Amino acid sequence: MLNTSEPTGLLKTLPFLFIFIFPIIINGQYLGLSKEEIDFCEKQNYNLTTDTDDSIEKIIFTIPDGSFVENKDNIRKILADFIKKKAPEIKTIIFSSKNNIASMKGFFEEEKINTDSVLYYELKISDYWARDLFLSAKGKDSNALISTESIVKPIACSIGYKSFVVDQNTQGGNIIKVGDTILLVGMDNVQRTKMETQMKCCDYCKLADSFDYSNQRFLFLGNCDCEYNKKRASCIGCEDKKECALDAFFHLDLVLLPINDSIVFYAKAVPVGECQEYIKQEINSLNDWIETFIYKQLKENGFTPIPVEIPYSCELEYYAYFLNSIIEKREGKTIAYIPSYENNSFTSYQDSFNVNLKSKVDSIYEIGPFDEITRYGGGAFRCISKVIKRNEK
Repeated sequence: MLNTSEPTGLLKTLPFLFIFIFPIIINGQYLGLSKEEIDFCEKQNYNLTTDTDDSIEKIIFTIPDGSFVENKDNIRKILADFIKKKAPEIKTIIFSSKNNIASMKGFFEEEKINTDSVLYYELKISDYWARDLFLSAKGKDSNALISTESIVKPIACSIGYKSFVVDQNTQGGNIIKVGDTILLVGMDNVQRTKMETQMKCCDYCKLADSFDYSNQRFLFLGNCDCEYNKKRASCIGCEDKKECALDAFFHLDLVLLPINDSIVFYAKAVPVGECQEYIKQEINSLNDWIETFIYKQLKENGFTPIPVEIPYSCELEYYAYFLNSIIEKREGKTIAYIPSYENNSFTSYQDSFNVNLKSKVDSIYEIGPFDEITRYGGGAFRCISKVIKRNEK
């Protein structure tokens, strides 16, 4: 029986997830924290898990009950593919219901797949994307999972982590940590049509402007009325501008793949097949948006952005999310785990991406196929997984 009791300490009083990363200071005063909470923050000094540095030690996969039946063969193949190709030192943790776990174990046994480093936990999961369920962070003496969802508590308890529940949306797909830089954007996954934001961009600006993050840089990417510089981001009259809440945002990890603290691949959408004119126009608009609010901001902040053509199948209506990948550095070498697709119209684009990526990393492992998951779920490899621990040097 998993211990799902309420964690003690910081939970209900914290205004936002970054409290676990940087103490909130305004005019020298901590906001809304007791002395014990202040001491806890200062001693632990939680920092988000990096997305580019160090080797992976633990990675989580969550298999939802509702979609497992229809996608079970595909999910099994993807996990089996990863387990066979990953470094033996990486612990793979799978959370799912009892029946799903039994089915998964049976499949691995039949395929004679070595699962010595695979840990199973029986827990019903409804969310498809492990990446977006929670954020992972490391403190001085402990690791933590941070989420708006209460499911984070039994997950964290199972693996010996602390858990923190916050009110704000902790969309893991919208936070990418590159070295000492956090790239942040506040919307849903890449779409051909505009969507309403889940959180106003200026809310991020106001929150970030309240933090003392002298050892970190926040780079806000997206159409937001915020001033950008290396140390602060402040809002300018956002309360009076409706577009602040309505302009299209999407998950950053479908658009960007940082390789290190300077090189970042970014998406350039390409229509494939017989496409109606309005779809072409929407893709052109999307590319203009990325060019203006992603590429230029990266360039101005010292990054080297490299475009990657991301094909969109007009016939089957889904993108090939090549950039939804995971990077690690192991024994001095950079390794990329990338999603692969079986759609023949994507093949030349996949090959081109692999050639481009190979010039920047030492090894590439294709994991897949992701056609069904991407087509019906809207994500790929980074979305279904969550790196929760790296061997930081």
